[in-house]
Amino acid sequence: MSNDKFALTAGYLKKVVPLLMKYHVPATPPNYALWYTYVANANSELTQKIDESIRDTGSLSANTCKALYDEHLADERVRESDAFKQGFRRWPLKWATPWPTP
Repeated sequence: MSNDKFALTAGYLKKVVPLLMKYHVPATPPNYALWYTYVANANSELTQKIDESIRDTGSLSANTCKALYDEHLADERVRESDAFKQGFRRWPLKWATPWPTP
C-alpha cells in the first residue's frame, strides 16, 4: 500500500470512529463500512440520506444505519442471507424444541 493511500485511509478511520461514538452506533463491520463510505464521500446518495437523517432527527440510529447499509452497500447475497435468517427466526418455537423421546 502506498503511503498516500495509507494516510488517506487512516484519515477516514480518524473521522469514522468519532461519528460511531457520537451517534452511539455499534462499531460493527457494516456500520464501519457505512460511515467509511460517508466520510470518503464515495456515494453521494448515501451521504445525502445520512445528512438528511441527522438534520431531521439529530441522530442516526442503528436501525437506520442497517437500512441504509442494506439499501446502498450490501450486495444481493447479503440481502438474501439476511432475508433467510429473518424468515428462519419467525418459525414457531415448537419447531425449535427437542424431538420427543419414544
